[in-house]
Amino acid sequence: MFELTRYLYIVDDVKISLLVSVLEKDYNKALFWVSEMYHSGYQEEVVEYVDAIYSTFFQKWNPRFHRIMRKTKEQYKNDTMYALTVIIKNLTVNVRQFSVRDFVYGKGAEFNETTTKVQNETNLWILPTEEASKKYALTENATHYTLLSKVCLYSSEKRWGKLFGCKYVTVPQPELLENHRSHWLYHASVTPLWKQRITEYRGVIEDTRVIFPDEDLFEEFHNRYDYEIDEQTKEMQSRVSHIEPYSMCDANEFYKKYEPGLKVVKSKRVNKKRGECK
Repeated sequence: MFELTRYLYIVDDVKISLLVSVLEKDYNKALFWVSEMYHSGYQEEVVEYVDAIYSTFFQKWNPRFHRIMRKTKEQYKNDTMYALTVIIKNLTVNVRQFSVRDFVYGKGAEFNETTTKVQNETNLWILPTEEASKKYALTENATHYTLLSKVCLYSSEKRWGKLFGCKYVTVPQPELLENHRSHWLYHASVTPLWKQRITEYRGVIEDTRVIFPDEDLFEEFHNRYDYEIDEQTKEMQSRVSHIEPYSMCDANEFYKKYEPGLKVVKSKRVNKKRGECK
């Protein structure tokens, strides 16, 4: 089973998209993916995930960031989304260095350090406006069948599912797409936001279906929340679904993309469990 977010992205794809956006220093995209997890009800999980992105890719080059990050979370403990916005903003500034080599090759690898220029850790710390944290807040300011085209602004990353051990890669792509289109509510039902919505209409999960106690509640729920993913344009569906055959890139391609120019002198085999989607 795969889980779907508030706007019917696959949760594992959203997490990978968040990581990639941070590594590519794309603040707006990173903020969008953080918001997608947060407003889907994964508030604690997204905080832990952002912490993991920092500790895995940034901490070695930015050790002081940890202290400021902790103070930020304490200062804004009543507004976690704003704290996340601040952290994401400062991870995505161009002057803040990161490395993917330990993630890909493990800490036992040896590298030609002469190819890498290591700068001193920046003291830069930016506080975005409070409005920034609300940029991608929940909205229902559209009819249910036009909502996705208005709110799904970016296509999720679908290249790295195998690298991160996402369970859906064992499912044939046509079957994954059919489940996403036709059985989306079942796959969304375990997401905190969708679970709450289903409960409000007294829905229950039976096998692979969500059952409502009577026709009126069924109609009310679907009139409000059926985003009709199978009726969207192909371009729109491609943002959230795997409508094309799988194209899975491996650890070496990930390394070449995000750490170009750094040659491995001696390395151990990639630890595939390191990047599992959880």
